[in-house]
Amino acid sequence: MHGLRRKSIRIVFVDEAGWLSLDAIRGMVLVSDIAKNLGWTLTLVFIGMDDLPQKLGRKEQIYGRIVEWCYFEPYNLNETWDLLAALSTYFKKLNRKNKEHQEQVKFIHETYGGIPGNIVPFLQRFEHRLQEHEGIVDVVLLRAVHLITLRDKQRSIEDAKK
Repeated sequence: MHGLRRKSIRIVFVDEAGWLSLDAIRGMVLVSDIAKNLGWTLTLVFIGMDDLPQKLGRKEQIYGRIVEWCYFEPYNLNETWDLLAALSTYFKKLNRKNKEHQEQVKFIHETYGGIPGNIVPFLQRFEHRLQEHEGIVDVVLLRAVHLITLRDKQRSIEDAKK
């Protein structure tokens, strides 16, 4: 713990954490607890498959400290729609049987591969643009929001090369 603090390390990523023993995980949680008691913010990120979820669930002291779960599998179209509806009042109002509405969600799903970590930032940009937009919302607008970001990214890369 003191070495982490001395080097100003506040986050530790543990890949293949499913291979760790429960005692090893408990030891890491103890380090995190000590850091917290000393006023040092330390976040542990366990990355793994295998039996990691079951292993963490065997000890309530560990399981109760889990703040976030992230499953690295793209959403299907329905799950993308559910995510959009949960995060956006615009998408919440869409009718799943309406062909134009289906096209909008399909565009987002295909453009961002069903990956929530890519969809959410797009949705934030879309919501911001929607505040200024007075016209119709359709796939053309969604594509425009997407392309603005791509253009800005490309210009940044080109400027950095100069």
